[in-house]
Amino acid sequence: MQNQLYEAAKQVGLLDAHGKPSRDAFAAIYLAFIGKPVGPRAGWLLLSIEPERVRRRLDDLGRAP
Repeated sequence: MQNQLYEAAKQVGLLDAHGKPSRDAFAAIYLAFIGKPVGPRAGWLLLSIEPERVRRRLDDLGRAP
């Protein structure tokens, strides 16, 4: 999961000066699921949450104005 998140960040251009995914690439995930801009490895975090809850949360955020 972590590798897939890194690849997604690269594909959308969320990179730091060294070409690695920036912290900003993961801040939205942390904010959405734990309410803080930093947290544990995002892949681990998402895998530790029930998949349906992850889908619902992302769907809700996708609909927000």
